[in-house]
Amino acid sequence: MSIDETTDLSGRFVANVVVGIHKDDQPADIFLLACEVLEKVNNSSIALVFDNAMNLLWPQKVQRENVLLFLTDAASYMVKAAKGIQVLYPKMIHATRLAHALHRVAEEVRESYFYVDKLIANGKKIFVKAPLRLQKFKEEAPSLPLAPKPILTRWGRCCRLLLHTLQCY
Repeated sequence: MSIDETTDLSGRFVANVVVGIHKDDQPADIFLLACEVLEKVNNSSIALVFDNAMNLLWPQKVQRENVLLFLTDAASYMVKAAKGIQVLYPKMIHATRLAHALHRVAEEVRESYFYVDKLIANGKKIFVKAPLRLQKFKEEAPSLPLAPKPILTRWGRCCRLLLHTLQCY
């Protein structure tokens, strides 16, 4: 199970709950179980979202021994929520993702190399934002692959798709 919180276009806090079934010999099937709008984001609201999701998954009786892994980011309120939840779920392991920390490192590197950042930005202008140039490039050099699109993400401003995050782990 994973919970991540983001902000929607209206500025509301939204918690997304994703669950998967652990299988030894193949990738897990992953499902978006719930999306809840939160009045405030703290350990109590996250624990409540967790509890609501478990009751949604098992409406008759929550199968606490079947919850094996809880993935969150490393925010202090997520860690605190997980510690409280672990009391009720004896087999559950809490793990934090390093995506946010790696993003911060990448941002620092990008800022330290101004000319490389400018080169990437100009490459993006030339190809990504100019379909006619892209078409001309493909006509002139059909066997050459295009460079991968540079993607910069601002964690606090965009909706992140949890499904993609979970598939990386």
